Amino acid sequence: MAKIDVFNMKREKVGTVDALLAGSPSGLEPSDDDVATLLRSYGVIPGDADGGGTGRPLLRVAQDPAWGSLLGLDGVRGASSVRLVPLTDRDVRAIAAPGAHALRAMRLDLVRRVATLAADVPELASLALSVPTHEGERPALVRGSARLAPWTLGLALPRAD
Repeated sequence: MAKIDVFNMKREKVGTVDALLAGSPSGLEPSDDDVATLLRSYGVIPGDADGGGTGRPLLRVAQDPAWGSLLGLDGVRGASSVRLVPLTDRDVRAIAAPGAHALRAMRLDLVRRVATLAADVPELASLALSVPTHEGERPALVRGSARLAPWTLGLALPRAD
């Protein structure tokens, strides 16, 4: 994983997400290249995109209208349920799950980076990355899994007139 450059990260987010949503205010499915640019600005260097059928675990981001961004890891034995971002260190450890030391360290780092992305970019409505299962592999974007949409609090509370 690459080192995080906070200044560059914020600039990339504004330049990428805002420009994409300006042309599509109701939301859109960004290209794999646009998603890769966003991921790289958070230090995640994705490998080739795949269709999600590789059998590798999936790190998922989903947008809930009432709660905001949720993050979970599917397909790793011992993985915890979905968590609300921003994540605590305990949440990160629970999601990253047990495993070989080198792989666990890589998963911890990946979960932290993607959780930071989800917290910083509430417009990230969905995303799925297949998580490496062997040393030397890189996370891969699952094609068609990314969606950007304006986020607004979706609670429908009764009005007191």
